[in-house]
Amino acid sequence: MIATISTTLHAPADRVAGLVQRSDTLLFISGPLLRFVPIRPAELPDIWSPGEYRVRIRFFGVLPMGEQSIRIEHPPTEEPGIFRIRDNGGGQLVRVWDHMITIGPDRSDGRTRYEDRVDIRAGLLTPFIWLFAQGFYRWRQYRWGRLLDRHRS
Repeated sequence: MIATISTTLHAPADRVAGLVQRSDTLLFISGPLLRFVPIRPAELPDIWSPGEYRVRIRFFGVLPMGEQSIRIEHPPTEEPGIFRIRDNGGGQLVRVWDHMITIGPDRSDGRTRYEDRVDIRAGLLTPFIWLFAQGFYRWRQYRWGRLLDRHRS
């Protein structure tokens, strides 16, 4: 099942594209709902580069949700000004978690169109995980606004 959630962020697209490549951004926008504990390598990179990262996921930092592979790719785009980053991962709870983030200019006033699109395959749990993803990505997009406000100050 596919979930697509998008929003407008009040920051230039190149700034958002720079921030989305940072591990500390993932930790902030996902927290405190989900916590990612690195397994391999032992620490998350400062900047996501293509490759595989293994993590344990904890709901609210406490409840174990299993291990997950984060597989980072930077898909090419032919659209000028568009940036994409993809996590084509999966794990114990969710077999396929194929997450594409697309970032591009929204208007001439410097705002950014930000979209999360995730393809989820988790067997019988798929509808429930899809519902969770709907809330989770809305939470992340809310936290994006908080992050950008924090960096503006």
